[in-house]
Amino acid sequence: MSAGVLLWILGWNVAAFCLMGVDKWKAKHGRWRLPEKVLFLSALAGGSVGALLGLWFQSVFVGLCTQILSICIFLVIYGRMIEVYCASRSAACNPQAVRGHFGNPALASR
Repeated sequence: MSAGVLLWILGWNVAAFCLMGVDKWKAKHGRWRLPEKVLFLSALAGGSVGALLGLWFQSVFVGLCTQILSICIFLVIYGRMIEVYCASRSAACNPQAVRGHFGNPALASR
């Protein structure tokens, strides 16, 4: 292969990768996205590997963010469960803490 063909393919791969990134950025910020024909034509012109890498990085990023978010939600919910458990254990071990139904004098004699 000649140097010109390699430069052509390398250039279109970089361009297709950048176009995928620009399209994703525009989608996240609510702007007009690139037409699909621009993305497909950049892939057909020699940037198919760059386009595939752009789509792959996008899917990896979304999957990673989803996993991190689910771990954070799990930690918050589990922490709240531990907090409720500890509060119920301290109230059960100390009956004076719940005497009078949390300070309501009308229910204290029951």
